[in-house]
Amino acid sequence: LDDAALEAGLDPGALRAAVLLRRIRDITLALRDGPVVTPYGDADLTRLLASDPMLQPLAARAVLEGSRRIDALLRRPQAPVVLLPAPVAPDALDLLISETVLLPYTAIDAPDLALDVVLDEPVGTLRSPTGRQLDVVVGDPHLTAALGTSTRAAPGDPILAAHEVLVRTAMVHLEAPGRAGRSLLLLPPEGFDPDPRFAAALLAGFDAAPWLVPRSPAALVAASEGGRGPVRLASDRPGALPARLIDSLLRTERGLELLISATDGVPSDVAVRVGARELRAANDELMRAVSRSYDGDTEGALALLGGVQADVNTAFGTFEIAATDVTLTDRDGIVPVTVTRTGGVAMRVRVEVTGPAALSWTAGRVRELVLAPDGTGSLEVPVRSGPSGRFPVAVRVTDPTGERVLASETLSVRATAVAGPALGLLSVLILSLLVLGIVRQRRRGPIVVVDRTGSAAEGEAR
Repeated sequence: LDDAALEAGLDPGALRAAVLLRRIRDITLALRDGPVVTPYGDADLTRLLASDPMLQPLAARAVLEGSRRIDALLRRPQAPVVLLPAPVAPDALDLLISETVLLPYTAIDAPDLALDVVLDEPVGTLRSPTGRQLDVVVGDPHLTAALGTSTRAAPGDPILAAHEVLVRTAMVHLEAPGRAGRSLLLLPPEGFDPDPRFAAALLAGFDAAPWLVPRSPAALVAASEGGRGPVRLASDRPGALPARLIDSLLRTERGLELLISATDGVPSDVAVRVGARELRAANDELMRAVSRSYDGDTEGALALLGGVQADVNTAFGTFEIAATDVTLTDRDGIVPVTVTRTGGVAMRVRVEVTGPAALSWTAGRVRELVLAPDGTGSLEVPVRSGPSGRFPVAVRVTDPTGERVLASETLSVRATAVAGPALGLLSVLILSLLVLGIVRQRRRGPIVVVDRTGSAAEGEAR
């Protein structure tokens, strides 16, 4: 962070993030093997899979997104290894793209911890519900506890804490000092934030210890010569997400899907944004809302999703329909519709008209408009009337799927022209009456008219 960057108005937080990313990238590129990944945003796969089935794709996306982000940010593909830092449901194993899984001791079905209990070989096999077999490496729980003794919040004596970790690794070695091919996995505890002096002393000790040979997880599995017995996952796992959170997740996800559909294919020189982020990046908030960091904080997760929903509503904007009553003097006519929009992003909308059976829409009832922010669009919908009369017509503006109603209005269509069938029927009726009158006139005889004088005169019937 230099003064020139700060004086240029660049955000200090963004600059620090860029510097940190560069340092992580440099370290990663210097490693012999690729990095290990975890689910994106520390998404709780177990609780997602135990919740509504509609959320299962979100769990799969959290797994895949972690790998994709590694490639994009660090410019190096991941190692074929995934770390699941908490107890996991068996179904989650079928979502993984890696063949090797790292698990904490709490995630497996194992004896309660005690210093005098000899732990099993950490390398074993896991079988998923579909029969897929994976290699698994289980972290040493005693070493995990020792790694958390010197943190920034409670530093203690960093050198003593580092030596304790090294001593514990020596104890594991001395359980069978002559046996080759033994493995040991050091997994840090949750929220690992070590004192820098502790980390430096520990790394130096690892490098100097003759009983330790640092390896990558994949190499650790390959070098293991112990029997790889089956490992069973712990049955004590968290349950489903709260019902309110599930409902909010589904609504937020659907809102984003509709917005993506509405903006797809719309030419624009700028990226579609939802609030302060790009549209497709807004999906990240769904995975963050189910992060294990929100366990016990449902309100915080709901607030995160509520912000996304508000940004989606803003991206759609506000719509108004200008539609006036129509009078048809002929059987065929048009219904003009004008849609005005305030705010939002450029998108496609669906305009639909609906009326009674007396009206038919000769070119269809649905049209599509592309509206810019604060834009206006007009269209004409051809209509044909049957009988005369006044008929209500509903006009709706929705997203392209027709699911989200953006505006609605009702107008009146008045048909005054007499329809062709009615004219034909009237003509037949008049002609029939005329013929009937002529026939009746011919059937009548002469009429005798008597005047007051009593004389008679003949006349014709009129």
